[in-house]
Parts: sequence; C-alpha cells; structure tokens
Amino acid sequence: MTERTVNTDPLLTAAEAAKYLSVGVQTLERWRRLGGGPTYRRLSEGTIRYRRSDLEAFLKQRVES
Repeated sequence: MTERTVNTDPLLTAAEAAKYLSVGVQTLERWRRLGGGPTYRRLSEGTIRYRRSDLEAFLKQRVES
C-alpha cells in the first residue's frame, strides 16, 4: 500500500492566480514583464505557475507597505 501525499501548496495556473488575487490575467502578465509581481515558476515555454504561498506573501507585502 502506498502513502498518498497531499500538496498543501499547489501550483496554480495564471488564471487561477489572477482569480485568487482578484486581478486580470493581463495584469499578471504585465507584472511578469515589468517586475514587481508575485514570484512565479516557468515550467516550460509558455507554462507559468504560481504557488499559493507566494501569492499570499505578495498580498501580505502589498498590504503592509
């Protein structure tokens, strides 16, 4: 029997991340291009993912600054 691991910090698509942050996908794209947005991972050409914990850190930083 194998043990199943639950990922508590999943990778989100740009659309999921945008929804989580209540911004448009185009806004995330602009932040990636210009800098200053949440940390992201480029899995391959055209495949961008965001960790929920990075989005939460980004929001916390924006609220506290």
